[in-house]
Amino acid sequence: MATSLIQVRINEQDKKQADELLAQLGLDMGTAIRIFIKQVLNRGGLPFKITKNHAKEFYDDNFYNKTNVKMIKASIDELENGGGVYKELINE
Repeated sequence: MATSLIQVRINEQDKKQADELLAQLGLDMGTAIRIFIKQVLNRGGLPFKITKNHAKEFYDDNFYNKTNVKMIKASIDELENGGGVYKELINE
């Protein structure tokens, strides 16, 4: 599959904070952006509401609770250590 390069300019402090947070989740910036784009395509739009009080709604949905983050990290560790099953996404 051919790939394309995306370049984005963002505030240096925002990038640093995002890098740190993503590292805690076991992700790098490129992976997070690829996840975001796949979600945009899967949902046919942004994978979150754009509202004035979005930050509160984001944390109220409870997806990023300690249990979920722990499970995500365990899954990443399993994959990195040769476990799990790799599957390609099929675009139809």
